[in-house]
Amino acid sequence: MSNVPMQSLKRSAAAAVAALALAATLASAPAQAGNGRNAAFAAGAVGGLALGALAVGAMTAPAYGAPRAYYAEPAPRYRRACWTERQPIYDAWGDYAGTRRVRVCN
Repeated sequence: MSNVPMQSLKRSAAAAVAALALAATLASAPAQAGNGRNAAFAAGAVGGLALGALAVGAMTAPAYGAPRAYYAEPAPRYRRACWTERQPIYDAWGDYAGTRRVRVCN
């Protein structure tokens, strides 16, 4: 049984947990107007979002060593080519006695 669906489920769950943790962190921080704290909060929020986006992208990206689907071209089908030829018939003394139809195949 392939392990691919389980890895996909694990990655999706990890991405969801990371997104919920990031959203909870940003929602719970109060905005304050004094001493430039809004700028620090905005810088932290942007940095956190960037870090979260990188983490989710790394989790959902396929691994470099993952096997790729390979579809081989079907082998050519060789069929025997057969046809009918007329060949001369000779009697026991080597005299021409007529022709006969013979099936010849490759």
